[in-house]
Amino acid sequence: FFELVKKTLAAHGLDGELAPHEDEPVAGYLRRLPETGPLARVARAIERQALLVNVRSAFSTEPDIHHGVGAEVYARASAPMREVVGVFLHKELVEMIERDTTERSEADLALRDQVVVAANLARDRQRRVNDQVNRVVLDRLFTTDLAAGTPPRKGTVMGITSSKVHVELDEPGLDVKVYLRDLGHARGGAWLDLVDGGVALKVRDKDDIVCRLGDEVKVVLRGKDAGHDRWRLDLSRT
Repeated sequence: FFELVKKTLAAHGLDGELAPHEDEPVAGYLRRLPETGPLARVARAIERQALLVNVRSAFSTEPDIHHGVGAEVYARASAPMREVVGVFLHKELVEMIERDTTERSEADLALRDQVVVAANLARDRQRRVNDQVNRVVLDRLFTTDLAAGTPPRKGTVMGITSSKVHVELDEPGLDVKVYLRDLGHARGGAWLDLVDGGVALKVRDKDDIVCRLGDEVKVVLRGKDAGHDRWRLDLSRT
């Protein structure tokens, strides 16, 4: 993760700023990143990459690190759509206090396993619901923008892969995917290459940078690709 951070900072000419300290834990580094000011966009992109680089946290029967929170051992007593976890943990705490023991029955262990399965299924279901809701909102937003000739919306580059660029819009705060084939088409059919594993995107055989991780960009709406049921988008650096 920190290797990606260093390359990102170097791409922005920020080698001396936001640099991680030696042996600094990820959670500690993320806590001191600025939330406002000229470096806020780069900081938000770094935070997003921390979530992607580290393994997604999941409910388990064994104590383990929570990458997003930065805790070595983490237990959740409350979680939207997954309150069964909190209910079970509260039950266990009450029983431990009343019985003054940490021993659990076979029935409790079986119930715990069921709770973990249900909570992880709910987490995955919530993610799918969020994705579908975001898609509906973006369809309505872009349909209105296209009809009204709304100026390009600003956003922050949060991730760059071999097929798309992830951008978080400033307003509304939603994620959009800008596909490399659309970016290449908008540049006369140019081939685009990743730089340093996703720190930046450039035009092949040229020094033209399309975008960098943490860049402020304008998302240009080119139209709807009805055949693939997606929006054709372009990017311009501000």
